[in-house]
Amino acid sequence: MPTLPLNTHGLRWFDDSPSAGDAACTCSHCGRIIADEVPIRLWNASGQEARLHQRCFAARTHSPPDVEAVPLTEEDDLLDLLQEEAPPITVGRCCACRRVDVECRNLVMLHVQAPVPGTGWGCVVCGLPNDGALALVCDGCLERNAPILDAIEGYASKGGRIARDTLTVPFEHKAIPH
Repeated sequence: MPTLPLNTHGLRWFDDSPSAGDAACTCSHCGRIIADEVPIRLWNASGQEARLHQRCFAARTHSPPDVEAVPLTEEDDLLDLLQEEAPPITVGRCCACRRVDVECRNLVMLHVQAPVPGTGWGCVVCGLPNDGALALVCDGCLERNAPILDAIEGYASKGGRIARDTLTVPFEHKAIPH
C-alpha cells in the first residue's frame, strides 16, 4: 500500500468526534459541514481529532480525488484546494546534515529503540509498540543517502535530537510474513 504524505499544517483539531451529518462535524481543512460522506478521521498524540472531506484529504495529500466517490458542487473550487501551499513545518534540525535552515519532511525508521518509549515507529502486523527510533531528514540528505547522525528524542514536533550512536538496543520487525 503506498504512503501518502499528509500536510497537517493549519488543520483544526477537535476534542469531539461527531457523526457525519451532525452540524458539529466540520472539516478540519475547509471548515464546511461533512454532511453526506464518510469523513476521513485522524488523531494526534493528544487524542484530538482532525476530520476531512475526501476531496480535502486529496488536496492535503496532493493526490487526485475520486470524483465518483466525491461529487463536487458548484461552490467547490477544486483547483484552489489542490494548489494550496502551506508554509513548511519547523520541527528542528536535520538528523543528517544538522542544518536548521532546511525543510525536514522525511521520516526514516531506524532499527534501534527510541530514546523515549512510545514516540517512534511500531508495527500493527508484528504487534510492535511505537518504540522504534526515528530520524527526520531534509530532501538533500535523503537524495544523497547521507549518514544519519542523530535521532529524534521524544515527539518530532518538539524538535529534540540525540546522537544516533548512543542508541544501541536493536528494534526490528518480528520474523513473520508481512
